[in-house]
Amino acid sequence: MIILDGYSKGGKLNGVGSSKGKRYAGGLRYIENGHGANTEYGNGAGMSYEFAERNHRLAKMDALYCLIQDYGVQL
Repeated sequence: MIILDGYSKGGKLNGVGSSKGKRYAGGLRYIENGHGANTEYGNGAGMSYEFAERNHRLAKMDALYCLIQDYGVQL
């Protein structure tokens, strides 16, 4: 399996997946200053980020949703 990454015309990462069609991350959105605003992961989880205008530091980070998958593994 080969890990593949995709970039926008501006050079920002917009997705990560595998040669077998597995999606690991996508839906990456950026705000004006280049910080990430949203990320959607292949397992159903997502994150949202907000940054302070004054100093561009991370001000808030939220989980948008989480989906727990059953892989049939018993411990």
